[in-house]
Amino acid sequence: TPEIGAFYDYRLAHNMGLNSSIMFGAGTEHRGILVNLSAVISTPLAAHHSVALRTGLTLANQNYMQSQFGVTREQAEDRHSEPYKAAGGLKNLFVNCNWEWEVSNKYTLSSGMGFKHVYGDASSSPRIDTRNHVRLFSSLGYHS
Repeated sequence: TPEIGAFYDYRLAHNMGLNSSIMFGAGTEHRGILVNLSAVISTPLAAHHSVALRTGLTLANQNYMQSQFGVTREQAEDRHSEPYKAAGGLKNLFVNCNWEWEVSNKYTLSSGMGFKHVYGDASSSPRIDTRNHVRLFSSLGYHS
């Protein structure tokens, strides 16, 4: 689903920064709002190679939380369960560790691992099997 958003990054020092984003249009009814806030610190390993540690949180409005974690009356009847109303608030906390390689002056390859723990009404949802998630990721970035 297409979403629109705004992003703001602030460098505290050459190796430390604060990042934020707000996305509109998330969720099944496209009325959800997600806010991501994080801090990152990095250190060089060798020429053109560095490691970074990022930690942060995700906040979501009630529309998003209900569409992703809530159970409507109709859904509850189909599943023979109880309805569940998910309120907005803290969705999750996360920590990512990644390695970055500046392949050239325009391309950066990044790979790493992340850990996310679901909180708030999302964690109590009958739609959630586990509150802890581990992921592996890679990305290729281009900058002009």
